[in-house]
Amino acid sequence: MSLPVPSPTVSYWQVPEHPLASYRSTFPARADVVVIGSGITGISVARTLFELDPSLRVVILEARKLSSGATGRNGGHIKPGTPPLPKGAALIVASYQNWPHRIEKYGLDEAIVLSRFESAHPAALVALAEKYNLQCDVRQCETVDAYYDYAGLERAKAAAYAISQHIPELIYQIVPGEEAQKEFRLSKSCVGGITYPAGQLWPYKLVTQLAQILVDHGVNLQTETPATKVSKDGAQWRVETPRGNILATKVVHATNGYIQYLLPSFAKLIKPTRGHMTAQLPPKSLSHPPLDRTYSFIYEDGKFDYFIQQPAYDGSKLMLGGGYHQDPHPTTFNDAQVSETSQEYLQHQLPKVFHWEGEDNSSARVHTRWTGIMGFSEDGFPWVGKLVDNLGGGEGQFVCAGYTGEGTTCIWILLSIGMPNALLCAETVAYMVLGKEPPNYFPRSYLLTEARYKKALERSERGEGVKRVKL
Repeated sequence: MSLPVPSPTVSYWQVPEHPLASYRSTFPARADVVVIGSGITGISVARTLFELDPSLRVVILEARKLSSGATGRNGGHIKPGTPPLPKGAALIVASYQNWPHRIEKYGLDEAIVLSRFESAHPAALVALAEKYNLQCDVRQCETVDAYYDYAGLERAKAAAYAISQHIPELIYQIVPGEEAQKEFRLSKSCVGGITYPAGQLWPYKLVTQLAQILVDHGVNLQTETPATKVSKDGAQWRVETPRGNILATKVVHATNGYIQYLLPSFAKLIKPTRGHMTAQLPPKSLSHPPLDRTYSFIYEDGKFDYFIQQPAYDGSKLMLGGGYHQDPHPTTFNDAQVSETSQEYLQHQLPKVFHWEGEDNSSARVHTRWTGIMGFSEDGFPWVGKLVDNLGGGEGQFVCAGYTGEGTTCIWILLSIGMPNALLCAETVAYMVLGKEPPNYFPRSYLLTEARYKKALERSERGEGVKRVKL
């Protein structure tokens, strides 16, 4: 169990730092709500509380600099789909690819709610940016799952057809191999693709600009101030930090992969897992003009990578993440280090998946490389809601964390999918903090209940939960 390490790798998204990166408001003695964590979840909880009740005294605690965790380190995707896995393996969280599993495990009605909830996030993030005039390159766009494996493509086509029979507004287009190669500027190895609506953004800009608005309206922000303990103090909660204690009526844990530091009861249910990202320089074939879609590259045996391209004003840089299967030590709190095998893989992968011409210097291809810590949920879904006494909490404590994973007791392969879940999960937990019921569109499978916790813990102890496999 660990707090975030003090000197993480530098993410491309975090340069230059926002003026609030190391900001500290006047340290408060009391608060109505303390939110622990300043990523998309923590800032969205605080923003929703402010919108619903501006009189609340809200404090945001961040162990490092503002948005220095997974939100400021991810791939920039708002994508509700992830690649299908080999036969006999379970998918993480997706829209079309995991449809049969969702129906089997949760029933048709909940499967529909789950898929619609994820798919609502691109529009929700665009609407949020428009509402607050956030300049964060957020946009809705088409995404393509580019396949480099015939069997995987056939499974995906069947799954896309199946979900479209029940959720017709989720539109999937099948693009044959040669057409996909030409239209999407892919290499001759691509055997076909599936397109559907998604989005992309500069996540650090979205969160830090929201934080600026909140601070300007009186929300208290304490960066480089880790919460080291939460304990009962009469009718309130004492939140301890190295700079002093805060008495709060309610506490929201929005620490994702680091949640077990304050809540050891979640040590087996949300596991810290390292992901790798790169920013690379484009060749001429991907520069004029830049690509206008986001991508996943899906290979044999369920391996995959994920990609977006920055706008022309930012040099059209190629943002490639993945190489997870190359990291020999992915279960870690340490984002101060990289796996050299994962990074070498990412450095050489783009010319294999794209039509690649006109590169001046391949050795100078990688502009920036970094890592980030995700939170892998042992039963596959985020944990959202009230934290009861026997789970390490009590009346007035809440959790919103664990955005990665979905599957059965078979093989699991994992991918960070925070952006197509975190925003609306955070809004929901804010409603619950104020004593409101979760909205109807919120998947009840995400709620933290004692029954769900017990079941997930038993599966973990039997070795039936999330496993990393090297394919």
